[in-house]
Amino acid sequence: MLQGILFCLQNKIEFQLYSKDANFSMGGGWSDFFLPFCKDQSLFLHSFLNPRFPTPKFRFKLRKACARTLKYISKTDYLSYEVWDRLPPIPKNDTTISIQSLNWQGSVLECYRSLVDMTWRYQPPIEQQIRQIRSSLELPESYAGLHIRRGDKIKEAKPYPLESYIEKLSNYTDIKDVLVLTDDYSIFQSLVNHFSDYRFYTLEEPQQAGYQHRKNKRQGKIEKHADYLKFLSGIETIAHSAHFVGTFSSNIGTFLRLRMPDHSCHGVDYDDWIK
Repeated sequence: MLQGILFCLQNKIEFQLYSKDANFSMGGGWSDFFLPFCKDQSLFLHSFLNPRFPTPKFRFKLRKACARTLKYISKTDYLSYEVWDRLPPIPKNDTTISIQSLNWQGSVLECYRSLVDMTWRYQPPIEQQIRQIRSSLELPESYAGLHIRRGDKIKEAKPYPLESYIEKLSNYTDIKDVLVLTDDYSIFQSLVNHFSDYRFYTLEEPQQAGYQHRKNKRQGKIEKHADYLKFLSGIETIAHSAHFVGTFSSNIGTFLRLRMPDHSCHGVDYDDWIK
């Protein structure tokens, strides 16, 4: 989404959002958890006719054939898949960009951080619940964070040994209190068992055995809502850590890199990730 917003700013296009069918949606989409920041597209046809990116499948060809009609009804000029390949990539190193529509030039990472500040604003009840969940961790004032993804992520990127995360963390800080975000509770347990000089904290639960996208989609609304509250609470807490170690190939790692200061964010999978 942030890449799409930046693309629109650079090309003088009004960004609009359709999120009713998002994985986290309880029916309202983005507004279920966050305050609105742009025009909301609510037409249900976007779910069927506006895929995220183009594919060679016949189903996509049928959707593409309806593009003109969908644009007319929804009063839009572009659909997601039409600009997908033109979205600016997430940079591995900071670069300078210019946005003529705003008469602005500067760091692309600082631009993304401004976009995060603009969009990542919780609905008041959600913010209060997140604050309560965070306080239950009883973390000290200064702590570090790890994000270690397993589950079906191994289909996209190779897993790294736990030692890689601890070694990377120890290169930057002596902090021993560490919050762990993971989709597999056995990862947290392994850290506790093998690195006894650290104090690990987590919001994860013993029954978690790795995120599986298809299984997640079958969750009921109440269970899904509770899971996303915990998920957001973990991200919010780790975003305030002194140092974070994760993988750039993960969406969480990428998002935290765009949100946190350069000196606080470290990756185990890219040597040229911000050190």
